[in-house]
Amino acid sequence: MVERIKKELKTLRGQAALFVGFVLIAFFIWLGMSPQTSAKPIERDIRTIHLEMKDMSFASDNPTIELSPGEVVRFLLTNLDEGMKHEFHIQGTNIRSRVLTYGQKDSVFFRVPIHEREYIYVCSFHALIMQGKLQVKNKPIQ
Repeated sequence: MVERIKKELKTLRGQAALFVGFVLIAFFIWLGMSPQTSAKPIERDIRTIHLEMKDMSFASDNPTIELSPGEVVRFLLTNLDEGMKHEFHIQGTNIRSRVLTYGQKDSVFFRVPIHEREYIYVCSFHALIMQGKLQVKNKPIQ
């Protein structure tokens, strides 16, 4: 069996198969997951948070939102500020909505890191007044 494998690796087909194997292993390591893990979350495991952009704020008071490590959150965003452009961005991440004009909606997904920390979410156009906190906290089991 070992001799057959050695012989196969000397062929172009064998070398190509070995290369593809290494590329797949590197890809899964890069993704940080095992090959058996699905990258797409199950719909019932996604928490939805509605944020309306109105009167130069998110949800009227730029709330502090508590998140659990590892959860997947969908932010549903609606711009209700007539004549204003807004967007949603979680600072320190690449999570960003598209620019929304009055009446437009968008959604963004955020897989919460497993470590406790605090993030700031903003409208980049009005970051001095349109910002809130996302607090990643381990919650005690009840």
